Formats: sequence, structure tokens, C-alpha cells
Amino acid sequence: MRAVVRVRSLGLLLSGLLLPAASPELGSAQDSALDRVETMAAAGRVDQAREILMAWWGDDRSGVTRQDRQRALWLRGSLTVDRSLAELDYHRLALEYPGGPYSARALERLGMGAQAAGEWDEASEHFQRIVTEYPSAPEAAAARIWLSRWGARPSRARAGSLGDRTVREPAATSAGGYAVQLGAFQSMARARVVEERAREAGLRPRLVTVEGSDLIRIRVGRFGTSEEASGEMNRIRDLGFDATLTDDAGREASVTAGPGS
Repeated sequence: MRAVVRVRSLGLLLSGLLLPAASPELGSAQDSALDRVETMAAAGRVDQAREILMAWWGDDRSGVTRQDRQRALWLRGSLTVDRSLAELDYHRLALEYPGGPYSARALERLGMGAQAAGEWDEASEHFQRIVTEYPSAPEAAAARIWLSRWGARPSRARAGSLGDRTVREPAATSAGGYAVQLGAFQSMARARVVEERAREAGLRPRLVTVEGSDLIRIRVGRFGTSEEASGEMNRIRDLGFDATLTDDAGREASVTAGPGS
């Protein structure tokens, strides 16, 4: 209930932030700056990425496109070191841009943050929204796994005692159907940046697509259970990657000559 009240209050505070359409010239310049932010962040140059993004927010944004505003909110939330400020940006994405390209990812971050804080009911609400509102999003697979394990009885999880609770393991699509995903991109060039960074970190990434989506996904490993995949995901996150869990590795198609950037 606290999460619902907080979200509604935030929605009232932000309800007047509608922007006019951008001119093509301004849209191109804004997009170029955000491209640089994303490229630097993917290459591990986080401080420089943050500086460029803060300058972007400080410029005149009266004509910024709706797409760029969503992208900038996601980048700012991802790059900030202040969790409370990040959550504000993620809430804005989920509230102001339903169905947007970053909204499911924002809800996932909110769910992970709530879980880390011990707010299991709130975490469950965020993951349930992903499954309900974004069933085809890459984040939906991990959200379904989370809900199947913890969503039914959050009070037990809050107490930190699993006892003899039986955890139902969702069926993977095939043996080794789980994997750790480092990102999903429309541009091959951006996917290659993350792939190279992963190789430099000692990982063995692969570029794949899955049926029903043209996004190029960077993935590591194949695992038979979510527990195994989660352990690797946590290790990769410690290396500085924005890693998530996926359960459709059995439906991958290798990318040998991907689309142009």
C-alpha cells in the first residue's frame, strides 16, 4: 500500500511535465549527446558519461523528444550513485511513459531495490507489473522466476527464514535454458562495445537473437537451473555489468552477421 501511495503522489507532482515536439535539428543533437553517454558507460567510462549527461540535463530541453527524455531518465537513474534519486527516475519512467522502451527495465530496478531493502511486498508489486504490462519484454522472464519463488509468500521471505518451504523451479525451455544477459540492442555497433568489454573482463559472451524480436542480445553461459544462473549473474554484476537473468536460452539463434549500426 505504501508503494501505491508513493507512486500516486509522485504522479501528481510530475503531472505537468509535458513537452512540445522537438525540431529535427535539436532532436539530432540531443540524440548524439545521449549516444556518447551510452557508449562511454558501456565502455566503463562512467564518470565521463555522467558529466556529459549532467550537461545534457543542464541545457535547454524545451524541444526534447519524448523518446530522448525516456532515454535520458534511464541513463541518469543508471549512472547515479544516489539510490533515492535513481528510484525517482525509475518511478517517472514507469508512471509517465507506460509502454515505453525503458519502463519494464525501470520496474525491474525498482523491484530489485525493494528486495534489497527487505520490502518484499513492494518488490512483488513491481515484478507483477512487468509480467502483466510487459509480458514480451526481456525482463518478464526474470520477473516470472522471481514471482514463482518469492511472490506467493513474501512474509516468509521478509523474515529471512525459508524453513521447509518448497520452491517450484520454473521449467526452462530446454536443458541449459537459463542464461545471463548483459544487454539488448538494436545497433550491432553498440552490442559489439558491450561484447568487447565483456571479453576484456574475462567473460565468454555470445551475440544472439530470439524469436519474435530483432534485438541483438549479449549473453553469457547456459545453465540448467535459475540458482546456477543467478550465481553467475551476481558475479557478473560485481564486475560492473547491468546483468539480468533470462530463461529462453534454448530458443537462441546465433548472430554471425548482424544488422547494421
